[in-house]
Amino acid sequence: MVPTPQLIAASGANTQSFFSTYGKLRSDLSSLGTFTKGQLSSVCNGASATGPCNALAAGTPMFNEVTYQTPADAGGGLPQNTYDIVGNVDYNLSEKTQMSFRYALYNEDDFAGTVNTSPYVV
Repeated sequence: MVPTPQLIAASGANTQSFFSTYGKLRSDLSSLGTFTKGQLSSVCNGASATGPCNALAAGTPMFNEVTYQTPADAGGGLPQNTYDIVGNVDYNLSEKTQMSFRYALYNEDDFAGTVNTSPYVV
């Protein structure tokens, strides 16, 4: 779901600035439908009587449900630098004295920009 231009226009200046800078939608986007304030009234009714949602008319389009084509992970996962180290040492000092040492370490670094399922151009 993405906010409609009408909702963005009714938002504050910082929100409008954010969407004008970063809110370019993908070119292969298809709209499945639009939700108005009236359809989302349960969300707005929880807001205060003076909240920005309540200032909108009931027919104001708020969100578009969208679909688009995106590459699917075929099992390899996203590009990343990952390592996993597991070790175990058992030592018998005598018949009655035994020691066991275990060690585990996991590290994963995901690359910036690997989110490929955004409706926005990244």
